[in-house]
Amino acid sequence: MDREAGKKIVKQLLGTVSFDAVLVLSGTRCIGQNAMAREFLGFSDEDIFNKKVADFTVNYSREQLENALCSEDIQQVEGAAITAKELVFPCAFLIRRTHYEGVPLNLLAIRNIASANAVEDELKERIREIEIITESIPNSIWKAQIDNEGKLSNTFISTSSNNLLNVPKGTILNSWEKFFSYVCPEYLPSIKNMLARGVENPGRIYTIEYRVKKGDGQLAWFCSRGMVIQRSSGNYAYGFTYDITHQKKVEEQLKISEKKFRLLVEKNPDGVVLINRKGKIVEWNKAIENITGVPAAEALNVLYWDLATNLLLDSDDRERFRSELQRLIQGTFAGENQEWLYQLHESEHKMVDGTEKNLASKHFEISADNKKFLCVLVRDVSESKRQELRLKELNETKDKFFSIISHDLKNPFTAFMGFSELMLRQMEKGQYENIDKYANAIFATARQGGELLTNLLDWSRSQRGEMKFMPEKLSAHHTIQSCLNFYQEYARNKELEIDAQVSCDFDFVADKNMIESVLRNLLNNAIKFSRRGDTVIVHGTYEGESAVFFVQDFGVGMPEEVQKELFKLSFHYSEPGTEREHGTGLGLMLCKEFVDYHHGTITVESRQDIGTKMVVSIPQKMSKE
Repeated sequence: MDREAGKKIVKQLLGTVSFDAVLVLSGTRCIGQNAMAREFLGFSDEDIFNKKVADFTVNYSREQLENALCSEDIQQVEGAAITAKELVFPCAFLIRRTHYEGVPLNLLAIRNIASANAVEDELKERIREIEIITESIPNSIWKAQIDNEGKLSNTFISTSSNNLLNVPKGTILNSWEKFFSYVCPEYLPSIKNMLARGVENPGRIYTIEYRVKKGDGQLAWFCSRGMVIQRSSGNYAYGFTYDITHQKKVEEQLKISEKKFRLLVEKNPDGVVLINRKGKIVEWNKAIENITGVPAAEALNVLYWDLATNLLLDSDDRERFRSELQRLIQGTFAGENQEWLYQLHESEHKMVDGTEKNLASKHFEISADNKKFLCVLVRDVSESKRQELRLKELNETKDKFFSIISHDLKNPFTAFMGFSELMLRQMEKGQYENIDKYANAIFATARQGGELLTNLLDWSRSQRGEMKFMPEKLSAHHTIQSCLNFYQEYARNKELEIDAQVSCDFDFVADKNMIESVLRNLLNNAIKFSRRGDTVIVHGTYEGESAVFFVQDFGVGMPEEVQKELFKLSFHYSEPGTEREHGTGLGLMLCKEFVDYHHGTITVESRQDIGTKMVVSIPQKMSKE
């Protein structure tokens, strides 16, 4: 069959068909094409003539197409076509057997489904996004087809309904029967009646409250809000369900206490504001006066959203804040915007006296004198916010502190093992000339570790509240001597002279363990940073109404910037001593804490390469509680 005959056949068989690309095949060879095929595949009539199906389809499509071409029935095959520019498109092939003047022919329609697949993939992605959103919302979202009698079918209920009912995941599974099995039976007729009214009044929002018995046996109040929408395929009900148990409890409490309402408002430590349907303030209690500085005379009969906006800190969002607050309040009285009630809202405001405060507010509906009001409870949470920030800072500081401790505590044990191993090796070889040096090193390391453990245990007990403050009458001379005895060997090994002075021995009142710990730490630091042959002074005196002790060395001193941060927990200062003695960075912080127990002071005077003087003052008018 030549090309001209093929064109004639195409014209008579296809006519004006333009919605699909169509090829006319004799067997598996093409004898003609319509305009859509010419545009889609890009082959001219001359180029397409006598081409096999295999010439413009991919491998996985060919066998199915060739089998379909042999069938007398209409066949549809999905595969891919190759254009004249060698571009590949996913396609649907529709094959139909026909006859022309007694000659059997095949009509092959080709439809590009690439865009359809993309739309389908995008639709699936959007559906998955919706599923993720609905699963994340704590309230239960639902949809169902509904007939004129209120019967539900084709149901969707979000998985959050399982959490609402305290039942295992997968219990409800889009089943109204299972959901309604948890509803107290006496409320089922009301629910059915609401659905029937929804069908009669499509587009109108209906709300119903009812009781349920949750999976754990607890009784709770639920609220369902929804509407019926008419579509060509039928009526559909859409809505959501949420737990209002807390709200119902509040309402019941308010009903019980309605007679005592005025007393409750006046005595309430939180600010109480009552707003009427017009949005005007009708109640402004004493607590809210104290919080805002606005007297009741200036607040009553003022629009709540105006007053609240005036108190808002300078912001570009003032008008948006006012409009949103107005919308929420007016909508609440109209039976809308119920979802924002009973939720805690925090914002920053500037008071009449110019101070800035963090205010937390909660809104709920109440009834008084047979009228409906919106009640706002306001609390100043500025201090708690500051405490939260302070607590966060303290926790971060303590984390840093324990990190330092864990590092310093490891060093003495490493030194123990190292020097002990050297001693064992020397003794195995019968070499004893360096044993005393290793023993001294082990002794110094043990002293350092003991110092760290003592300070750490004391600090830990103090933080846990186990450190009892027990002041008693003490002798200044005996207190200083006790500390000297503790470090006498350390000072002797470093060839230091300790000058202990007590101005005519006096008695003073302090906690024995704490004050000795303070003086020991100060003395240890003085010896540590003194040069061999130096003098360390430990002095005690009575000045005014305070017992004053100071420990002074003439060693390396410290920079001024270090002195300013020395007693802060977040600051870690641990320099090696003049003979490479290691410290913990903990002793001075512990000294500060113990001195604070006595309501005393600890100060530092230091100059680099000249020395350091640490002064402790303990007032003698202390409570013995």
